[in-house]
Amino acid sequence: MAKRRIDKETGKITILNKNPNGEGTIYQIKSGPKKGQYCAQITIRYDPKTKKQKKKSFYGKTRAEAKEKRDAYLEQHNLGLKLDDVKYLTFGEWLLQFMDIYKRINLKLSSYERYMSDVNNHIIPALGDIYLTDLDSDTIQDFYNKLSDAGKAPATIHKMHQIISQCLDKAVEKRYIPWNPDTATERPKVKQYKGKAMTEDAMNKFLNEIDKLPDKWRAAFYTLIGTGLRIGELLALTWDDVNLEEGTIFVRSTVSRTKAKGLVINDPKSESSEASIPIPEVVLDALKKHKKSQIEIALSQGKRYRVKPDNNKLMKSIYEEHPRLEEYPCNPKKCKCPEEKATMLYKDDMRKIIRCELCGREWQYPLKNLKNLVFPSTVGTIITPRNFQRKFYSILEKAGIEHINLHGLRHTFATRLIEEGEDIRVVQALLRHADIKTTAKIYAHVTPKAKKKAANKINNVLRRETYTEA
Repeated sequence: MAKRRIDKETGKITILNKNPNGEGTIYQIKSGPKKGQYCAQITIRYDPKTKKQKKKSFYGKTRAEAKEKRDAYLEQHNLGLKLDDVKYLTFGEWLLQFMDIYKRINLKLSSYERYMSDVNNHIIPALGDIYLTDLDSDTIQDFYNKLSDAGKAPATIHKMHQIISQCLDKAVEKRYIPWNPDTATERPKVKQYKGKAMTEDAMNKFLNEIDKLPDKWRAAFYTLIGTGLRIGELLALTWDDVNLEEGTIFVRSTVSRTKAKGLVINDPKSESSEASIPIPEVVLDALKKHKKSQIEIALSQGKRYRVKPDNNKLMKSIYEEHPRLEEYPCNPKKCKCPEEKATMLYKDDMRKIIRCELCGREWQYPLKNLKNLVFPSTVGTIITPRNFQRKFYSILEKAGIEHINLHGLRHTFATRLIEEGEDIRVVQALLRHADIKTTAKIYAHVTPKAKKKAANKINNVLRRETYTEA
């Protein structure tokens, strides 16, 4: 209670040592571990749930020290921190706002969905209920430690750290909090990624196996291992991107899968990814042969692709709304019925499906942006990366090759170039990495063949002719 002074003559009461409104109180602690220290205390929030005041304390050995710490905090508040505006805002609420307003605009849909998976499944359940202004470094550090103890990969923890740190940086920028508490945390070190490539013997077995495949699949796998394209870039290729006369491929787009829209075509991974790539002669011959076969198939189908009703989830759902008539005969090999006898059953961003009302056959027309695909599915649409990967794994099994993922063909392309002594800057240009450090880190490991070549080079330097005196 504040001290009072009473004027005996007038009876006027004066309250002493009362701090200005909002500056709280300063007192000396009488007992406990901090006995003798001074405490400056201010009220920063009223919690309607508990109906209690939330106070913030500042300690010092002297009254002046405690006051200085309190004044520093109040100065930040007076310089524009919007503590009153966000005092009931939880970190989870602000994180969702940040992702929706500031993050989504600069991300592909597939990337945004991956970020939101970490947000909804890990970050919000652990930190979401904490008030934004109460979130501290210890709480965030404990979250990272629990993720590590649960066996999460360091790279996964690092991605969550990026989300949290960027979110809190934006909160500081908007003057919601005075500093970013995530800057005082530590994460497990991320091990440098090393691309796993096929050995030279395994690559030869793989090439022998794909030579047995139909022209489309043969050309597709030769293109991957011969140019270093990413799988999404390969599946998005149109014949407009391929110059068979000059022997170049220009990467303009990539395919990715999303939960919201299924397969979508986006811009390449980065600006450096959009570039012209030379085509090796072996790959060029495979592409020319594939294009010739593709034209012959298109002519035989009248530029239409037959829909296979059996085991087709899409067609089964269409039949619920548009049942097939019992009098329809079995689908003939070719439909030569007039176009006006066709009825459209379905249309989306990738295709439209029609039915001939005379013979009962269903046809699928790819839309304009899919008509010119270099490697379409059997029904003219984009091949899903997962189906392409299944095809790749079946080839590895038949060839008796050690299992690697599909991206390993890109690593195989780069590894063979490095083994043959190609300059790392040329490899970077062909892989279209934005930074040469990325290329150097991924392919820093030296293969036995490259080591042998290096030993031969130094051997040539050390070799000297022996001169004998006459």
